Amino acid sequence: MTKDDERNADTLDEVCARAESLVGAVERERLGEVTVRDVCRYAVAVGDDEYAASARADEAAGRPVVAPPMFLTGILSWADGPPEGELRPDGLAARESPCTAGLPVRQVHGGQAVRLLAPVTAGTVVHAERRLTSASRKHGKAGDFVVLALRTDYTDAAGTPLVVMDESVIVLGDDSGDGHGG
Repeated sequence: MTKDDERNADTLDEVCARAESLVGAVERERLGEVTVRDVCRYAVAVGDDEYAASARADEAAGRPVVAPPMFLTGILSWADGPPEGELRPDGLAARESPCTAGLPVRQVHGGQAVRLLAPVTAGTVVHAERRLTSASRKHGKAGDFVVLALRTDYTDAAGTPLVVMDESVIVLGDDSGDGHGG
């Protein structure tokens, strides 16, 4: 085993140890009120100019403006976001990186499953509950890694479920030895 392999093993062990203490802990957040502008910006960002035009027409006619189905899950953060200098080397904000603060790791999105439970309309105040549901150490062709499983439940202010998102984040040891990946 090389020094890099040993360092990666120790680092991934630390990720798993941290995850153990966080599994099941719920982070609750009031995301804010969905606006027509938010809906239109999202639609334009995903290349659906017609959706944005339709939303503005609905607004002008006094009809409810319904957000695109993946709107809630497509927003990484409702805050302004951290300054570039506060991002991890892999480009993620610390908030999006459970169990890895200060560790020399790289992360990639592993996938997501989304259940759409109710339409989201402009004017809806959205809340989110996010939790780490599991962490598992795996071995692949390129070496060891950890899969973090996360669940986010989106609700309206009354607690009505809107969307449930289960996602995975793959944590890889930083085998470059410089803490900056690859």
